Amino acid sequence: MKSMKIIKKIRFWHFLILAIIFGGLAAYALRQNNLTMLQLKNDVFVADEKNGDVEAALEKLRNHVFSHMNTSLTTNAGSSEPPVQLIHRFNRAVAAEKARISAQSQEAATIYGQAQNNCVNPNVPLTSQAQCIQEYVAANGKDVPQLQLPPKEYYTFDYVSPYWTFDLAGISLLLAIFFFGAALIKFITGALIHLKLRSL
Repeated sequence: MKSMKIIKKIRFWHFLILAIIFGGLAAYALRQNNLTMLQLKNDVFVADEKNGDVEAALEKLRNHVFSHMNTSLTTNAGSSEPPVQLIHRFNRAVAAEKARISAQSQEAATIYGQAQNNCVNPNVPLTSQAQCIQEYVAANGKDVPQLQLPPKEYYTFDYVSPYWTFDLAGISLLLAIFFFGAALIKFITGALIHLKLRSL
């Protein structure tokens, strides 16, 4: 009975204020989740460029994305390429394979040097670069063997975050929804009681 009296004293705007507070907290936490993802994503690119510990950077990024809301990696509009591409690691693999083949003949060294200059571009997807190199060699060096590169999955990554996670953003969002629903129910209930009293 005592708890019922306390609930009756609570107005709908009390719930509404709590809903707004937790809604703002959820929005802040969601933004922080996303900013952290962007920083970890940049750490992967830096590690790739400097030939550092890419695996450790990828693991930190993956763990963050899988345990926080609003952290899915973004892809450029209209592009089907994964948002994380280890371009420098790919280029190093191309250079190593090119060196192996180039050691076989001067023609191969010349053709692959031209293909590398013509096709490698950090703004072009890895799959397109590899295809460009293969096509260039096929068109300009008939007796030159093709590059044998590892699968593109070794260089491309895409992680998707869950719809809800047990973190500050997820808990705040649930509380915001709960208090908004409570405010709505309280408002509707109060309106119905008011209408009933007026009709008496």
